[in-house]
Amino acid sequence: MADGPNIAAPAPAPALAIEAEGLALRFGRRWAFARVDLTVPKGQRLLIVGSNGSGKTTLIRTLATALHPTEGRLRIFGQDPAVDPAAIRARLGLLTHRAGLCEDLSALDNLVVIARLAGKGRDAARDALARVGLDERQVPLRAHSSGMRKRVCLAAILLQQPELVLLDEP
Repeated sequence: MADGPNIAAPAPAPALAIEAEGLALRFGRRWAFARVDLTVPKGQRLLIVGSNGSGKTTLIRTLATALHPTEGRLRIFGQDPAVDPAAIRARLGLLTHRAGLCEDLSALDNLVVIARLAGKGRDAARDALARVGLDERQVPLRAHSSGMRKRVCLAAILLQQPELVLLDEP
């Protein structure tokens, strides 16, 4: 019996983290961004560049489900954010201009709170701090430079182990 031809099955399409088609957002008569087509497979990186006021932050906030697009189609992990935004938010981490941390607590104490909410302990908070190159100084977060505060925010995101991380001016 002769072997048949070797026919390779097509490779499965990569799972997508983000898929946007014709995405647009308008505030009144002013467009924040328009006609954005974007496909980002899981595990890939994407850098969005543009001048001040070009809509980068607004686009990131839309991808994070904090804003709803005026037009177009958006899928995060294959799901429509309008259907269950909380389920999508649980799978992503967002670093923005606003820290969302308590300025009166130390970096470690802030991370311990976040770790405990995520069902983790103090060691996980220490490890996250070490991953971003910070020590466990017991000084209020407000005493840190803005760059160090950003690192604490990044450590907080790492603690949550999100599938998708959106960084706005990291």
